[in-house]
Amino acid sequence: GGRFDSIFFSAENKRFKSMADVARFLNLVDAPTRGQRDTKAPSRPKKVTEKKKLKRELDKLMKLKVKASKALEDHNNEEFVDEFPASDDSLWADGSNASKAHKAGMIVPQSDIESFPGIPTHCTPDLLMVWDFLCTFGRTLSLQP
Repeated sequence: GGRFDSIFFSAENKRFKSMADVARFLNLVDAPTRGQRDTKAPSRPKKVTEKKKLKRELDKLMKLKVKASKALEDHNNEEFVDEFPASDDSLWADGSNASKAHKAGMIVPQSDIESFPGIPTHCTPDLLMVWDFLCTFGRTLSLQP
């Protein structure tokens, strides 16, 4: 709404889209026709336009660098959330020998997963998952001998 185009016609039915086109047709104005360049007007040297393009590109890259640096700084400053929101005491309340040694104040030796005889290394995650299941549900399922 509210937008319209004015079109002018000559006696020969030639179509003009602006008064400037009519003035050119009637030779009232010494101006180039639409789409033609004035050969007298100095054009910008290629070096100047290339420099401007490169400057614009450099400005864009600098803005992106600042943005990326800020995102990295924000990422480095974030506080890490624990994967397991359980308290440390609840982790040692499973009744295992390790929990008894922990409660007694003895140092629990670091486990050596590589020394399980007869169990391939690629099966270790499955073994630990089964062990965790049995520790959790052993009493409920009455798995004691």
